[in-house]
Amino acid sequence: MNDLKTSNNPIYLCQDRSGFINKAITLDTFYQIPVDFVIASLPAHIEPFLHLCKIHPNKPKLIYQIGNAWPIQAGLAPNVMASALINDLPNHIHFISYHQEFDLSVFHPNFSYPGQNIYSFVNCFNAIEAYNSDWQLFESVEKLMPDWTFKSYGGLCRDNRVDGFG
Repeated sequence: MNDLKTSNNPIYLCQDRSGFINKAITLDTFYQIPVDFVIASLPAHIEPFLHLCKIHPNKPKLIYQIGNAWPIQAGLAPNVMASALINDLPNHIHFISYHQEFDLSVFHPNFSYPGQNIYSFVNCFNAIEAYNSDWQLFESVEKLMPDWTFKSYGGLCRDNRVDGFG
């Protein structure tokens, strides 16, 4: 960890195995700074982050951000924002739906097909039961096309994640 002073509170720069640099603070610093909300993006983070919100002096709101087809977790998170389609939303949940926007100068149709590549960008594609049949299809097609390069990018995926930050 590298200590980077930006104010009275230290920010740590932590480089992961892919080379991406994450910013982090200590738990003590978290309790000292004003926090309005905390975002949990994985189901496993809801309970510990909710606990942090309850004991923080500002009592920040917990927001559960759903970008994949995660379950609502029986209403543990009172606030949900989702880019995924969510079924059976409990009535007591504050919910907002959004769509992701992409830089169209980077992400645009290209029909030139310069290589024989098939890339998947689905987090947890090979790790979540809901994607089992899709993952099996991906692997089956990969075996049928040995001259092509298949990659599976995303959190917990076979070929690791892609951050887009050079």
